[in-house]
Amino acid sequence: GMPAHLCSFLNEDDRKITVQAIDRADKARLVVNGSPVGDAPVQLQAMDRVAMGRVALLRVMIPLETDHEDPGVVAAASMDFEACISEVVHNSENSESFAEMQFYLEELETKVGKKAVNELVRQLHDICPLIDEANEIADHVRPNDHLK
Repeated sequence: GMPAHLCSFLNEDDRKITVQAIDRADKARLVVNGSPVGDAPVQLQAMDRVAMGRVALLRVMIPLETDHEDPGVVAAASMDFEACISEVVHNSENSESFAEMQFYLEELETKVGKKAVNELVRQLHDICPLIDEANEIADHVRPNDHLK
């Protein structure tokens, strides 16, 4: 789930936009271009991607500050929806379940070798986001049971 007031956007003269997290009690996701937003405000650039929870993905448009001829803007605009979703969903750097496995992966590497662990990590990149989502649902539906 996503809280009613996850974040706020501040638009200064249609030239500078910042986003800041407000309600972090539910540990809801707030991500800009694949990186989690902390407690400090984040200045957004034209064509940035803002993901709120697992239900909203926004593209930032700042008409007064966007040079539509800029190669970086053109490249960002051409990023398709699937790539945007993949950036948010399949980013194991932001995965709680993947982070919890780091110690075990390092230990496993000493026993079975780097090649085998690399293959496992490749598969975990696909699996961990699903585990994280299932944990979020369980925490929302049965918060007193502390299911993982």
